[in-house]
Amino acid sequence: MLLVCYGLLNIVLLQFRRNFLFALGAGFCANLAFWFLLGRYESFAFIEHPQFWLIPPAISILGAAQLNRDRLDAKQLSFIRYITIVVIYLSSTSEMMIQGLGTTIWPPLVLATLSIMGVLVGIGLRVRAFLYLGVAFLVISILSMIFHAHQAVGNIWPWFVFGVVTGIGFWVLIALRDRYQDRLQEIVDNLRRWEE
Repeated sequence: MLLVCYGLLNIVLLQFRRNFLFALGAGFCANLAFWFLLGRYESFAFIEHPQFWLIPPAISILGAAQLNRDRLDAKQLSFIRYITIVVIYLSSTSEMMIQGLGTTIWPPLVLATLSIMGVLVGIGLRVRAFLYLGVAFLVISILSMIFHAHQAVGNIWPWFVFGVVTGIGFWVLIALRDRYQDRLQEIVDNLRRWEE
């Protein structure tokens, strides 16, 4: 309760003084209070559920960097973005591995949801870091869902279906590349102008 009150005090002071340190203090207190709350329950131990412990501070740091992007140079902002996004995705991936790959579908679905949200935010804000890492971890979540289907069915056919669909997808992409090469080059050039 003391941390929550101190965080609220920092928010009030932030409204009057417009100092970044008050925002930093409010975020720090909110995350610390959340950690103390999680620490009271043994079922939310860090070893069993790292994403509950790591995602809130990573989102806080990412939000602070986004709000203060005019104060940071491009390399610092890019570094903060990549590190925080990797922490978010790796914590979700590690929970998937801790609970056991193929035992439950929920961790891959959470990772897929976070990945899709990252891709959409990347497209909306025109930030390549969100887009690239979102797509990479979406592929990991899809592969883990296929592994889960393989375990549930007890047969190898989900991997064959995935291979056939992926092969057809590559052939379609190659055909579209030849047909719409100018448009694809325009999309790639536009993507290069996005923020790192």
